[in-house]
Amino acid sequence: MIRRTIYNSSNCISRFSSQSIRCCSNNSLRKELELSLRQQHHHQNYSTSTDSINGSVSNRLWNYTKLTGLLIGFTTSIVYLTDTRSSIHSWLSLPILNLISDGDPEKAHSLAVKALKFVGQKGLIKDRVDDSDRLSFELWGKKFKNPIGLAAGFDKDGDCIDGLFDIGFGYVEIGSITPEAQPGNPRPRLFKLSSTDSIINRYGFNSEGHLPVLIKLRNRILNFVERNRYSILNNDRSSNLDRDDLDLIQKIFEPSSSPIPSTEGQSLRDQEANDLFRIDERLDGLIEKIGLQNSLRPQSVLAINLGKNLTTATTDSIKDFKLGIQRFNHLADLLVINISSPNTPGLRDLQGKEFLEELLKDLIQTRDELGSKDEGRRKTPVLIKISPDLSVEELVEISEVAKESKVDGIIVSNTTIQRPIECGTEKELLKERGGLSGPPLKPLSLRALSIIYSNTQGTIPLIGCGGISSGRDVLDYGLAGASFVQLYSSLVFGGIGLPRRIKDELVELLDDYKD
Repeated sequence: MIRRTIYNSSNCISRFSSQSIRCCSNNSLRKELELSLRQQHHHQNYSTSTDSINGSVSNRLWNYTKLTGLLIGFTTSIVYLTDTRSSIHSWLSLPILNLISDGDPEKAHSLAVKALKFVGQKGLIKDRVDDSDRLSFELWGKKFKNPIGLAAGFDKDGDCIDGLFDIGFGYVEIGSITPEAQPGNPRPRLFKLSSTDSIINRYGFNSEGHLPVLIKLRNRILNFVERNRYSILNNDRSSNLDRDDLDLIQKIFEPSSSPIPSTEGQSLRDQEANDLFRIDERLDGLIEKIGLQNSLRPQSVLAINLGKNLTTATTDSIKDFKLGIQRFNHLADLLVINISSPNTPGLRDLQGKEFLEELLKDLIQTRDELGSKDEGRRKTPVLIKISPDLSVEELVEISEVAKESKVDGIIVSNTTIQRPIECGTEKELLKERGGLSGPPLKPLSLRALSIIYSNTQGTIPLIGCGGISSGRDVLDYGLAGASFVQLYSSLVFGGIGLPRRIKDELVELLDDYKD
């Protein structure tokens, strides 16, 4: 019994021990499995985390690369589009302008002026290359950064002066401006001869008149002073400013007052009686004291071309021109007397010796009297613009009168009423009345300029104008005696990049000529 009990107990102990051993063995395996699983899970989590981090870094780098590329591309595009050298301005802008204007040259002209006014106000498009020092010069005490000027006729009422300087001109001439507003000749009055890049126009001095242009020019100076107030007061020339100058600057910034009296409801002569135009003297003096010209641009010159009203008799033309000198004297670097437009009846008669002698005598005297009132101020140069259609005898007479009258310069020339054989294939358009400009005008202008130069021998500065579209053209005029040149028609066909292209070509030619 006892033996059986012991035996049974022994069996139980044996089974229990065996089970315990198996249990211990199973627990050990379980722990090892759990440890192995935990290690595998940790390894998987680590791999997943590493892959996630690597992927995140890679995505960030890729996004950063794309963003950088977009910024570089955007910046490059902006620089390209706002540079006048961009070919898009001639290849795309000009066709778009013609498309928008429905092929109407005058409408295209108006749109171009508005566009240049906008970009000039915003500073959007510029000639971003500095002009070579070889192109700069000084004449009449005025500094020019280059010899490429814009002739009168493009910006008739002073709307886009800053835009024109921005695209690279060293000289901008606005006008012609008549004393009273007038519409000019009926439309159509502008015709493009694409076969020779030429233009026929018979605008007839369409002008807003003196008053609106005077207001624009004054406001342009006032806005300049407002934008540059602190630099004006703190530059190297600020010591030149006196109490009156400082009072003027202060008054410009008083919201409740204006240095320009109200013009509402007053006639032009009433405004003069109320000393409206005295502000011009003060503004002019202020600009000169801070070392700028009336262009408000370094080494750039602003000229104003003066015309006469259609209703003014030829014998009374002097009155219109005198009024222009009196009113614009303090707002211009140069004044130009237009006595050669073929589109105003009787105007070209003023080029006759007797008329011209009387005209220049009175106008130079008027200018001198204005200058004598301003001690220390240089007199505003007065130039005349002549026709290319004059005979040799008439050109010689003009040379003599110019020398005797002490006129400051002669622009040679205006448009021609001739129709040279090479002026184009548009037979119907060539029948249109008006002045022809563009390449066919160049031989006529060069002829007239050469005759004038041979009779003045460099004593009177001459400005070449007619058919200029390349550096070679500029050099041709220079060799014929011109101090600098003007263009207009070629800008219509060449676009806003034209001034830079001409300047680059001219520098290359000067280098070759020197060698």
